[in-house]
Amino acid sequence: RASIPMGLRLVLIGKSGSGKTNTSCEKVCKTVEGRHVAVVNTPPLFDESFNFEELSRCFSLLAPGPHAFLLLLPIGNINKEDKDSLELIKKMFGKKAADLVMVVFTKGDQLEGQPFENYIKECDSFIKDTLKECQDRCHVFNNKDETNRTQVLELLSKIDKMVQTNCGITREMSEMERKEEKTKLQHERTVKELKNQIELRDRLLKEKTSASTRNGRRGGESRRRRNKLVISLDKRCICN
Repeated sequence: RASIPMGLRLVLIGKSGSGKTNTSCEKVCKTVEGRHVAVVNTPPLFDESFNFEELSRCFSLLAPGPHAFLLLLPIGNINKEDKDSLELIKKMFGKKAADLVMVVFTKGDQLEGQPFENYIKECDSFIKDTLKECQDRCHVFNNKDETNRTQVLELLSKIDKMVQTNCGITREMSEMERKEEKTKLQHERTVKELKNQIELRDRLLKEKTSASTRNGRRGGESRRRRNKLVISLDKRCICN
């Protein structure tokens, strides 16, 4: 097992209204019990305004890579977008990314005293399947009691345990991100080189065309002078 990281890099995944305080790409850094915790809110993944460039920017804020994805699911209000969020994470980062997902049930106050275990029993199969795929890693967060540090510390403790178990996956994802960035830079260099070559070719072609035009003009002038000379000689011959 790996040691607990001194800092944590977390990504919030969930549709707007799931309990996130912001729906745009934003990085927030806090110190919790002497530890640096960086959290990035992703843009709404299923809104019409969503674009992958913005999402890529979010993950660049957590270089070399996130320790965990917090999948936000609101108590009592699960919709299709929420159900598709986990699949989207796996499509973007590979199936192993599911091992770095912690399901965070937001709006825990809506349980209204109902035991969480009973709520899960009454949930549809999606919730049960999601928890099973995430090895039952979950946490209930009461958004109306945000000043309660206990629920925050409990969540971080669960994340630490998950990170210790799956640290190899975090390294793999970081390595994959570095390879993708290297490939992107190589592609950009190739495009730049091709652009420079095209510009050089166009410049040489333009210079060649201009030279040909100038030579053509000079050649035409020389022919005109020769023609005038021939005509002048012919006239002299006739007169003599």
